[in-house]
Amino acid sequence: MEEVLLEHPEYGYRRITKELQRKGIPVNHKRIHRLLQDFHLSLKRTTRRPKPNPLLRIVLVAGERADLRASLLKRREPEPFELLYTDFTLLPYRGGKAWFLPILDHVTGASP
Repeated sequence: MEEVLLEHPEYGYRRITKELQRKGIPVNHKRIHRLLQDFHLSLKRTTRRPKPNPLLRIVLVAGERADLRASLLKRREPEPFELLYTDFTLLPYRGGKAWFLPILDHVTGASP
């Protein structure tokens, strides 16, 4: 078992079991798991960082810009189609799904 651990430190107890069985040593995965715990042989674990979501980044940047624009617009009344509101709505239907993205003007309430 030590030989397998030295060759493949990233292997878990199930892969160690398969490797030992492949080498002709009959062993149960529960026994390997217990031995690893008893001898405090910690397995090298690495966790992957999730890739940053590009849509989330766009939304965050848009939010920062919206805060800046909101502070600028507090000083004066916005022109028509200068300040717009939007919403994302998922509409499921029989053949699949569709996104509904309405855009409304702050001043006129019209959709461009």
